Amino acid sequence: MNFSNNYIFFRDNQSLEQAIHHYKEVAPENTDTPEEDKTASSTTTPYHYSHTQNTGHSQLGLNTLESMKQAFDSVLTESSEELITLESLASVLAAIGQHKSDAELLNQSVDTFNKALELHDSKETPEEWATTQKNLANVLLVLAQLESKSKWFKASEEANLSALTVFTRETSPNEWASIMHTLGITFHLHGKLLNGNRVFQKSVVAYKNAISKLEIEDNPVDRSMTNNNRGAVLQHMAEREENAERMEEAIRAYEQSLLIWDEQLLPRHIATMIMANRSTARTTLAELSNDKAIAQEAADELVVITEIFSDACHDDCLEHCREQLIKAEHLAETLASA
Repeated sequence: MNFSNNYIFFRDNQSLEQAIHHYKEVAPENTDTPEEDKTASSTTTPYHYSHTQNTGHSQLGLNTLESMKQAFDSVLTESSEELITLESLASVLAAIGQHKSDAELLNQSVDTFNKALELHDSKETPEEWATTQKNLANVLLVLAQLESKSKWFKASEEANLSALTVFTRETSPNEWASIMHTLGITFHLHGKLLNGNRVFQKSVVAYKNAISKLEIEDNPVDRSMTNNNRGAVLQHMAEREENAERMEEAIRAYEQSLLIWDEQLLPRHIATMIMANRSTARTTLAELSNDKAIAQEAADELVVITEIFSDACHDDCLEHCREQLIKAEHLAETLASA
């Protein structure tokens, strides 16, 4: 059985936000703010979705990113390699590289982050050093997805593990949970590449670790995003194993993710993508268990998504749901006549 399409969420890109602030300092005469950039995408949510990590280009258009790159290059040319400018440049190179699907630019970003690490004193400023390791890990993850190479997934994992030597569960629970979330994604996508359940299982553990530090009262949306991602990797594990019980576990994770929607804490478009994930999992569960009731339940939910929540559904998600609706309805009819 092939892996089905599902949606995973990445945490917000703090490194690019810091680069924006630095850009305003080094180029104060520039009046073209990110909000005014006409090349920017209309998708500006702080949480990014799909199989490819969004390094920030949905919030900044290519024109602004290129202007930022030129400004940072100019500063580095005129002076010694200033740490904050190196890291800002690295973040912008990553965003442009992803925008253009350009591995060379992503490699330049990796090299620039590594230069910044050489300037850091891990003993004097451990948290700054660890933050750069975390940012490096994120770029390596983008590169891993673009080139589908295990070496980049492993390098991303190693950089995150280095960051965890500083950001521990006890001393830095929020940073620790954020890194665990990213490790969950790294293991999940690497597991898809390797078609290996052992790596998938590491992803599940990483997500559970993240959830353990995300109280629903204090971090409802982050907890919801992580539960969704846990459901996504469980779904792919179930498909690889052709395991109905595992698929039921994935569906429960999606349902946990949707709990806060009733309290109007979860943005509508995000809830719609989680519903799409749950419906896709239900359709596959119906196939695995030959259960027409589950197939019909999936079809009914997909009708709601495509007809009632279509305005909150991203284009590729809406198309996916329409395809899944045809599949679920056909499956329900076939099982009913069996």
